[in-house]
Amino acid sequence: MAVALMAVPLEAYESAPDPFVLTDSRGRVRMINAAAGRLLECDPQHVLGRRCWGVVGLHTSDGVPICRRDCNVRRRLAGNLPCVRQRGVRTSSSGRNQRVDVFTLKVEATSRSWGVLHMFVPVKKDDAPSTPRLPVPGSVGLRGLELLTRREREILRALAAGESTNDIAAGLFISVATVRNHIRSILSKLEVGSRLEAVLIWLSQFR
Repeated sequence: MAVALMAVPLEAYESAPDPFVLTDSRGRVRMINAAAGRLLECDPQHVLGRRCWGVVGLHTSDGVPICRRDCNVRRRLAGNLPCVRQRGVRTSSSGRNQRVDVFTLKVEATSRSWGVLHMFVPVKKDDAPSTPRLPVPGSVGLRGLELLTRREREILRALAAGESTNDIAAGLFISVATVRNHIRSILSKLEVGSRLEAVLIWLSQFR
């Protein structure tokens, strides 16, 4: 499932204080806001149409490129993951390394095409959790979050961090079936039909 970008005016992403980059299904940059331009040290207008791996330029701490032509983010998003998180390093023009978490969501750019929304969160500590602030519509209710149990909130937080069902089960020392039961309960309480919609509601509280 792809979340519709049309529910949020594109201007909301362009003017957001956090870095956002929107690419099409072939990895071409369609929108990059000013915050992302500052982070990636580029002129947003000059990189439109370029491939994202040539703009973002993340690599591992060992220097192995993360952003490359054969990036597996699209393949992972095509599965059951509502969100994919990658932690990497961005090297500035001055040679300074900055650790960054990149959250990616599959989005419906128009009624006939889809793309990938990249959200960047600078990492201050290796073990510190990070969460992007998504400019979701005000009509998306947060009251359903109050109905979630502590365990359900843990699982929803893990989904928003890009963890799979198996990852969550292993991390919480519970069975995969139990995780799925919790997810069904989460969707019911939030009155949504997919994990992606639940993740969007979770992220919306960090606006």
